[in-house]
Amino acid sequence: MSRLSPTLLAVGLAAMASCLPAQADAPAASASPTPTPTPTVSPISTNRPTFGTYTGVVGPRMFQVESGVSEETFKGGGTSLFQVVTQFRYGTGNNTEIAFTNPLVNVQGGNAGIGDSSVYLKWDVGHYRMPAGTSVIAVIPTLTIPTGAAAFRNAGDIGEVIISNDIPTGKNGQILGLNVAPASAVDPANGRRFGQFFYSAGEVIPVGGATYTWLEIAGFGPDAS
Repeated sequence: MSRLSPTLLAVGLAAMASCLPAQADAPAASASPTPTPTPTVSPISTNRPTFGTYTGVVGPRMFQVESGVSEETFKGGGTSLFQVVTQFRYGTGNNTEIAFTNPLVNVQGGNAGIGDSSVYLKWDVGHYRMPAGTSVIAVIPTLTIPTGAAAFRNAGDIGEVIISNDIPTGKNGQILGLNVAPASAVDPANGRRFGQFFYSAGEVIPVGGATYTWLEIAGFGPDAS
C-alpha cells in the first residue's frame, strides 16, 4: 500500500480517561528565591486514538501502552482501510519521549495483516513551563521500519518530521490539535520518489469528569500524478 492518494479520516466519540496533562499550581509568593517547579504529569497522556499525535509526553521514566481504532476512506472511491494501531511510549525526560508504533491489525477488502512500524523521538517544546491556556508545539522526528505485509507497506516511506501544535479553544479543556509533516514516497508505477505532506486537525472535547472525545480529519497529499 503506497500513500498516493489523499485520505480522509474521522474519529468520533473515542473517549479516554485523563488524557490531558495536569497544570502545576502557581507557587505561593515568598521572600526567598522560588525553586523551579517540578512538572505535574497526568496518569495518562494519550496520542491515541487519534490519527495524528499530541504534543504531551508521558513523563520521566514512565512507560505507557495505548491503542486506537481508525478507518480511512479514499477520495475517488476504493475500499476503506480499517486499522488497530498500538503504541509503546517511554519518557526519557521532562519534555521528551521515545515511542514504537505498529498497526497490528489492518483490514482492507480481502487483505489482512500488520503494517509498517515506526519509531519517534518527541520533543515537547516547553509544555510544562507554559502557563495554562497557551498554545504548545512539539517536534517529532519519525523513522519508518518496513515491517508491514506486502498489501500494507508504504513504498519507499522513510519517515517524516512532524510539527504538532495544540491550541486551547475553550475554558473547559477544549483543544484544537494540528499536525503537519513533510514526507516522501515512491510511485510504484515508475519507481520515482515524490514529496507529500501529512496533515491532520482534531478537536478535543470534554465529555465529563476525566473523559474526553476526539473528532479528527487527516490525510496525505498530493497525489503522485
